[in-house]
Amino acid sequence: MSTTDAVAIFAEGTFEDQIAELAGYISDSRPEQERASYVQSISTTLVVEKGQTPLSEDIARRREVFSRLLGDVKGLGEGTEREIEGFFNLLYAHLLNLWPIDSSETKKHLSTLVPIITSSPAIPQSNIASLKSLSNFFNTLPRQSALRLPVYKALLDLASSTMSYRPSKSPAPTSKMAPGVGNLVRREECFP
Repeated sequence: MSTTDAVAIFAEGTFEDQIAELAGYISDSRPEQERASYVQSISTTLVVEKGQTPLSEDIARRREVFSRLLGDVKGLGEGTEREIEGFFNLLYAHLLNLWPIDSSETKKHLSTLVPIITSSPAIPQSNIASLKSLSNFFNTLPRQSALRLPVYKALLDLASSTMSYRPSKSPAPTSKMAPGVGNLVRREECFP
């Protein structure tokens, strides 16, 4: 496990249980007739044959299974905002637990995952879920990690594309507020 400012806490289940849960979430975005076969294909990779090293002791195999699953993430998915956030938090926890922070694999997975999160459909619910997911990822990375910069840039780009500045209609600024400070509002509120 890599050294970070944050500690990965897996509240429930084994690696196998969590991967099966992630696969179930991914399958919800697939056509109905493909869902069961997809989950089964991931479950098959989790089976430990007699004489084989248990997954809990086989980091190479856990990395292989996780990489395959991560390759199947194509968007935010079909969940609620809370489900999307939980899904990505679990992905981040496994990613940062399986590889050292500054490894080429972590950088590769990050460079694949961030554009997936930011390229979600332009509907307010997905924008909020994307912003939360990126913010959580940014805050999970160690303060000195070079990986924070691309996540931060993606977060700013997404925020600037979904939010607009609108001058406040409030009374004159108070001493606690800089002159000209306005409110950030959703772009949809400015341009219906």
